[in-house]
Amino acid sequence: MKRKNMNILEVAVAFAVVLAFIMPVTAFANNEETVEENQEFVGVPITPTCITSVEATKEKILPVQFTTTSEQALGVDFPLFSTENDCQNPGIVTDGLGDILVLTEDLIDPGATSVWGRWSTDSGENWIPEDQITGWQFPDDVERPKIDYKEGMTSWGTLTPGSDVYAVAFYIDFPDITDPSVPSPTSPAGWTAWSVDWGEAHDFSWFDSADVASYPYVEGVSPSADFFGVVAITGDRPPGDNAEEDTMMFSFMVAGGQVTIISFYNMDNDVEKISCDIDQSLAQYYWVCEYVSETSPADNGSYFVKAPVFDGTDDWWKGASGFPGFLFAGVYNPNMVAADGSVYIVGETAENDIVCLYSSNAGANFESSSVTDTVSSESYPTVAIVEDEIVCSYIRDGDIYFSISDDGGQTWTETMDPINDELGTVVDQYSSVNMDGPYAAWTDERNDPTEIYFDYTVEPPEYPILDITEVKGGLGVSATIKNIGDAEATNVKWTIAVTGGLLGLINKDKNGTEGTLAIDGEITVKSGIILGFGKIAIMVTAECDEGSSDEESASGTQIIIFSLVS
Repeated sequence: MKRKNMNILEVAVAFAVVLAFIMPVTAFANNEETVEENQEFVGVPITPTCITSVEATKEKILPVQFTTTSEQALGVDFPLFSTENDCQNPGIVTDGLGDILVLTEDLIDPGATSVWGRWSTDSGENWIPEDQITGWQFPDDVERPKIDYKEGMTSWGTLTPGSDVYAVAFYIDFPDITDPSVPSPTSPAGWTAWSVDWGEAHDFSWFDSADVASYPYVEGVSPSADFFGVVAITGDRPPGDNAEEDTMMFSFMVAGGQVTIISFYNMDNDVEKISCDIDQSLAQYYWVCEYVSETSPADNGSYFVKAPVFDGTDDWWKGASGFPGFLFAGVYNPNMVAADGSVYIVGETAENDIVCLYSSNAGANFESSSVTDTVSSESYPTVAIVEDEIVCSYIRDGDIYFSISDDGGQTWTETMDPINDELGTVVDQYSSVNMDGPYAAWTDERNDPTEIYFDYTVEPPEYPILDITEVKGGLGVSATIKNIGDAEATNVKWTIAVTGGLLGLINKDKNGTEGTLAIDGEITVKSGIILGFGKIAIMVTAECDEGSSDEESASGTQIIIFSLVS
C-alpha cells in the first residue's frame, strides 16, 4: 500500500507560491440593515454585488531542508517540531482514518518564516522521520497555518500574512496529506502553495486572519472543477470605492486558474479572528468571526454568517437569500465546526468561561450551553467532532483542558487532567492550540525556543485499514488484500483492471465484494483467465464502507492465457 511506505520515500517537492492567477475581484454591498430576532440573537441579512476584475502573475518558492536542534523521542507528549527558532501556531488535519498532517510556523526572523509539514499514518503512534519533514521558506512573514479535509487523502490549507505583508492571500493544495510527491490535476508537482496579491492595485490593504473550508468536487454541486472550497479572510479595503476597514471576505478558485475574492462593505462594525467550515452533507458554508461594534460596545461579540456553496447560477456566491447571520453578544475568540446539519461554535465570555452555541437545523437558529463554569479563567477554545461526540479544548493556567458533549452540545463534561504532561507549558495565545478529530497540537514553552507538541484529546476511534500486499500472475491476475487496521472492514469492494496488449474479452476486468474482513484477515481475489498477448498494465483497487481504500499498480506481459507480472 503506497501511502504506508512513506518512511522510505525520498521526498522531493516543489512548493509553488503563486503571486496570482487571473482574479475577478468581487465585493458585497449591504443593503439597509434589517434586524430579525432569533431567540436572544440578532440576524443581519447582507446582499452582495460584483464590482470589478483584475489580472496578475505567479511565481514559485522552492522547498528548504528541515533542521532540528533537539533529540526527539516518542513519548506521551510528542515533540513534532523543534528548531533553533520559535515554532508556534500549529495547523492540524486528519482524514478520519488515522492519517494526520501537522503544519507549523518556524520564525526565522521578523521578515521571513518557514512552514513545515510532518505527518503520521497510524493515528500519531509514529511520525515521518525528521529528514523527510517537508517545508518551504516564505520571503515574508506568514502566520497561523490552517488546514481542512477535502476528500480521499486531499486537504487544502491557508496562511495569514504577517503585519509586514500587504494584502496577500494563501492557498495550499495537499493532494495527499501523507505524501508530498503525489500529483493532482491542480498540483502536478504535489503539495503546492499559491500566494495571491490582492494589494493596493486591487483595492485591498491588510489581511489579519484567515481560515479554510474544503469541499470535494461534485458535478452540478460545485461551481467548477477547480473549486476546492473557500478561504475566509478578515482585513481592509483602503480608502476609495467600497472602502471598509476590518471587514469579512471569502475567496475561491474558479475555472481556468482564476481566483475570486468577495468582500463586504458599508458595514458599521469591524471583524477579526475568522473561523469557517463547510457542512459537506448539505453543501452549506458557514463562518464566524469576532465582532467589534463602533457604535454599540454592548453588542461586541461574535458574528455568524451562512450561505450555500452553490445554487446553480453563475453568481452563486451571492447566496440564495443573501447572507443571514446572528450576532452572539459577549462571545469572543470563536471557533467552529459543522457536519450533518449541525453547527457548533465555541467562544469565551467576558468572565473568561467557555460557551457553546449549537444548532441542529443548519444554522437556522441556535441555543447556548456552558462548557465551563469555574473560578479559573479559560481562553482560546477550539472544537472538533469525534464520531458522536463534540470535543472542546481550551487553555487554563498554561495547560490544555477539554470537555466532551455526547448530546449535541446541550451539556458538557470536563476531563480531570490536562492534555499536556508537563504542567504550565502551553503558550496562552490566539491559535496556540488546534484540533481536528481526536488529535491536538499546541505551542509549548517547556524548552527555549518554543516547540510544537502533539497528543490525543479522546482515544482515537478504531479503523480498518486495507492494504493490497501482493499482485501476482499465473492463469490470470490475483491480488492479496489484508486488513492491517484495528477494526473489522465491511463490504470490501475490489476491482482488477487489465489494459494494454492485444486483449480478448475474457475477464479483462473483474470486480467483487467481500462481506467482511477481520482484523489481520486477508483475502486473495482473482481475475480469472485473461486471453491476450503483449505488455499489460494492471490496477487493483479495494475499498470498504468505513472509508479505507488502497490501490496498487503493476505491469507485466500477457502470453495467450498466462499473465506474467513483473
